[in-house]
Amino acid sequence: MERRFSEFKGFVFDIDGVLKVGETPVEGAANVVEFLQDEGKKVAILTNNATRTRKDIVTQMARIGIKVRAGDVFGSAYGTAKYLKEEFGEGNAVIIGEKALAEELKAAGIAVLPAEKAEEADFVVVGLDRSFEYGELAAALRAIEAGAKFIATNEDPRLPTEKGPVPGAGCMVAALSACAKRRPDVVIGKPQPYLLEIAMNSMQLGKNDVAMVGDGLETDILMANRIGVFSVLVLTGTTPKKIEPLKLPRELRPSAILMSVKQLAARW
Repeated sequence: MERRFSEFKGFVFDIDGVLKVGETPVEGAANVVEFLQDEGKKVAILTNNATRTRKDIVTQMARIGIKVRAGDVFGSAYGTAKYLKEEFGEGNAVIIGEKALAEELKAAGIAVLPAEKAEEADFVVVGLDRSFEYGELAAALRAIEAGAKFIATNEDPRLPTEKGPVPGAGCMVAALSACAKRRPDVVIGKPQPYLLEIAMNSMQLGKNDVAMVGDGLETDILMANRIGVFSVLVLTGTTPKKIEPLKLPRELRPSAILMSVKQLAARW
């Protein structure tokens, strides 16, 4: 269904491939976000990347001229911590991931254990780790063998950068899945709808009032389509520019396609 963007009360933006590529801002992205805020629209940031806390992402956005608050940011590190807090209240975790993931877990009351105490863990939490080591994988396997739940922040196989794609958290998840001989018990990030649902709850908006803007068919678009949110595909990230929407499976078919987020205001 064709809709004008002025109809929506809130916009949820992916980061990588939408607002920036690597460390390079997408042209016009900051102006579009400022325009939406000036129009009284609610804006949220949603990302599968678990290497930054909410506060880190606020700082990152400020560097490219986008002003948001920590409460407007929904990353998979924060989402994982929130999920574990809500479902279990407390517990111990061993992680494959970086400092931000540990910080978000600790802030939610989930203790992060060293590798030598892996067998005491209630959870194994896996996110992107750019210093991924065999010892981490071995500790995570021991924890799962001892009964820990296997939680993936996301399963993105690749991330877009200025120099081309680089391995994503899905590579670490796949490594643990292979040696543990099992899939994760829970996946928090896209295309699962959890992050989008908590973003909408925070914005106090329903699914018909929100547009999800992303660059990934099998992440952003699939997530939005699964729960009936208007999905906007931009072609500055992972999706080829010569896409043929009608040849896509229905669940991957975006509601709208823009060459860049810069074009969003033109359909006002």
